[in-house]
Formats: sequence, C-alpha cells, structure tokens
Amino acid sequence: MVGGEEELPAARAAIQFAYTGRVEAGGGIREVLQVRRQAAYLQMEGCMEACLAAVREKLEAGGGAGAGAAAAGGGAGGGAAAEVPPPTAVLELYSCRDVWPDPSEDPAFAALLTEAKRRLVAHFGDTLAVLNKQQLYEQMQALPAEGLEALLESDDFGTDSESSVVLVLAE
Repeated sequence: MVGGEEELPAARAAIQFAYTGRVEAGGGIREVLQVRRQAAYLQMEGCMEACLAAVREKLEAGGGAGAGAAAAGGGAGGGAAAEVPPPTAVLELYSCRDVWPDPSEDPAFAALLTEAKRRLVAHFGDTLAVLNKQQLYEQMQALPAEGLEALLESDDFGTDSESSVVLVLAE
C-alpha cells in the first residue's frame, strides 16, 4: 500500500531496484529520498544503501564546495569569484527535510548529513561573504530553517564578530 498517488513512482522505483539493482528515481535528491523511504517500508536494505549512495553522488557532483571561501577571498576584483554558483544538490537536500529519515535512527544518513553540512558551510564561507555577495545573500535567504541551523551552528562558519551572525539571522 502506498500513502497516495504521489508515492507511486517511488514505490515502483524501489520495486524496480529488486530486479535491476539500480536506483532510477527521477533526477533529484527528493525523488531518491522518496525511493529510500519506500525501500525502508519494504525492508529493502540494499535499496536503502543504494539510495544514500545516489544522494552522496549527487552531492559530490553538485558543486559549490569551497565557492564561499573563494567568494570571500575574491575581494572587489570582480572576475570569476564574483559569480557564486549555488551548490544545488546541497540546497536541494536541505529543502526536502520532510522526506529525510530520522538521522538518530539511521547512522548512514547522519554521516551523509555531516558531509552535506561541510559542503554547505564551505559554500557560504563566512558571514561577511554572505552579507557582501548578493548571490550568497539570496541563497542564504532561500535556505530552509534546517539549512540555516546547520550553517550557523558550525564552528567552521567564520565570522568577524557575533553581531554579523545576528545580522545574518535578522536578514
């Protein structure tokens, strides 16, 4: 049984995994996590692992790691550092919290979130980069609460003073 018509593609992909050994779930992280949810319901450990591997691959291919640090060090020189491509995979992961498994009950997913958090922090760099680069600022504003929490609780998210962190929160 599926919960509704919206779960049907994920259920089909989980069952297809049993025959093919491959996760074929749309194109995004949300779809892969929906397949993982169905695989957990069907107790398909191999499919659950394959889904997390697919999410990890998307995060690695999603770019953005280190972009904030480059933007922060870019100064006023314009150039390539002025363009800050979003780490779309990381931002997508944080935007689909509703389909996450419980990290406290799934150590593999908790490890994936740790890596995603590192990539998120590396992308944004520090508070000054976020406040001074329009693209980073807009990306920060688009972050859901979980993403903003991961960013601000990280010891690696640099700041010049606590007032800059408060300003990021206020914005």
